[in-house]
Amino acid sequence: NKFDLELLPDDVHDLATDILVDIIGEDKPDIVFGVPNGGNLVAERVATRLKVPQISTYKEGNQPLVRKDSYVGTGVAYGFEDAITTGGSTLRAIERVQQYASERNHSIIVPRVFAIIRRMESTPEELLSPRGIGLSYIFTTRELLGWLMVLYERRLIELDPRWNEMWTPN
Repeated sequence: NKFDLELLPDDVHDLATDILVDIIGEDKPDIVFGVPNGGNLVAERVATRLKVPQISTYKEGNQPLVRKDSYVGTGVAYGFEDAITTGGSTLRAIERVQQYASERNHSIIVPRVFAIIRRMESTPEELLSPRGIGLSYIFTTRELLGWLMVLYERRLIELDPRWNEMWTPN
């Protein structure tokens, strides 16, 4: 089942951005990037709030690529995902962003990635941790859907029938 960030109301996007910025706290990165495609929206919102540049990525087939006219610089970069499962796409995006910087005589270190949703079907930490990359996330899929249902029951948001597509009983 697939989580799609676009299915969520703008208020949830705003809240997720607030939470991510709070998690980052004083550890502000030099650069941010999104794991294509959903992570770009997350990275864009965080970059705007933190006032840091964003490396722009996209996906061609199964491979993440960096837009040729994208920002490049040296420093600490944080990656952003809308939803993370195994960490494979995240790791490919990190490697591509680092390669892009290196080809332009820059160096990027990625010590952390952030996700709005951590799907519970897999353990992305097993792939990221041995490479020194930490993972922070806001919700599991089940937690998010529970939270959305509470907001719906309190009549703070409208029910979207497409949320059923995101449900994974974990």
